[in-house]
Amino acid sequence: MSSRSNAQVTEIWGYSGENNAWIIHVDYDRDALDAWNDEQFPGAVHYFEVNRHKLIEKGYKISNNGTYDPYLWASLQNDGIYTYKNESGLELQYRKAMYSHDLVICDCIGEPTFIEIPNTIDGKSVIRIGKKAFEGKKNLKTVIIPESVTAISKYAFTDCKNLEQITLPQTLVSIGAGAFLRCLNLHEIINLDCAENLLLIDEKAFLQCPKLEMVSLPRSLEKLGFAAFGCGSKLYLEKYNYFEIKGYLDSVAQKYAEEVGFKFIEIN
Repeated sequence: MSSRSNAQVTEIWGYSGENNAWIIHVDYDRDALDAWNDEQFPGAVHYFEVNRHKLIEKGYKISNNGTYDPYLWASLQNDGIYTYKNESGLELQYRKAMYSHDLVICDCIGEPTFIEIPNTIDGKSVIRIGKKAFEGKKNLKTVIIPESVTAISKYAFTDCKNLEQITLPQTLVSIGAGAFLRCLNLHEIINLDCAENLLLIDEKAFLQCPKLEMVSLPRSLEKLGFAAFGCGSKLYLEKYNYFEIKGYLDSVAQKYAEEVGFKFIEIN
C-alpha cells in the first residue's frame, strides 16, 4: 500500500525563456542523488531546470522562498515520497531511485522494535537504505535487510541505541559512513562475512558499538574507512582491546586490524 505526498520547491532563481523552464536552486544531497559519484561531486551545488507548468500540474508549490527538502530532486523527477505499510503495522517511507525504477527506503514512521524490510514494494526492488532512514529509533532491536539491497547509506541507523542484531544481505556492496554509529547494544551482525560483493565499509560505520566484540570480513572488501570499528582514538583503544577481526591473509581486513591494534584471526 502506498500514497504520495507533495514536496515544496525551495527557491526559484530565474526564468529560462529559451527552454521555457524555471531555474531552481537545490543544495546537493549525496543520498538523494545517489546515482551521482560522490567523489566527482563532493559537497557541490546543483542547478537544474524544470518546466513550471508540469510542476503546478503535479501539485508542487512554487514559491520564492522555502525550506530545503532533501528529497526535492527525487520528488520532482519521481512524483515524491510514498508510504508502505504491511500487515503488522510497519510503516516505511520510500522514493524512487534516480535513473531506475528501483526504490530507496528513506524514513520509518513510529518506534518499532522489529523491522524486516521488504524485497519489493508494488513490484519494484528495494535497493538502498537511505541516509538517516532509521536514525535514533530508540526501541529498535532487530533489523533484517533483504537480498535486494546493495547499499546502506550514511547514518542510516545512527543512535539506534537498543539495536542488538542486524541481518545483512549477501548482495551488499557498501556500508556508508556512520551507518551504525553509537548502536550501543549491537552485538551481532549476521551475514557480513557472506557479503561477497562488499567493497566498502566507510568511516565510523560501526564506531562506538562497545558490545560488538568480533566481525568476520569478506575477501571482496577493498576499503575500510577511518574508525570503521572500535572507538576511533588510540587514547581509548584499551577499552576495545578485546575486539577481533577475522579475515583473509594480506587483505584489507588484516591491514586495518594491524594499523588499529585489533587482534586479527586468519580465515583458512
